[in-house]
Amino acid sequence: MSGLDKGRIGCACAAKGGVIGIEAAPHTTLSANHLLRSIESFMEHFEYCVNLVGIDHVAIGPDTLFGDHVGLHLRSRMDEV
Repeated sequence: MSGLDKGRIGCACAAKGGVIGIEAAPHTTLSANHLLRSIESFMEHFEYCVNLVGIDHVAIGPDTLFGDHVGLHLRSRMDEV
């Protein structure tokens, strides 16, 4: 989403009754405060979204049923190099 205002997009989604899903796939919840994936890094993203749009518009999606996310992310990053 580079170049887009993510906060505005989230608020527009919530205004229409939508839900923002926070997934737990590797590298999706890293931040300056949490450089490694952890429950703390996940919760930082969750809390940010709840504070932005309200609890009624935020969902948790661990997304662990569809294969090897770690391998998928590592392979895609290797392709970028």
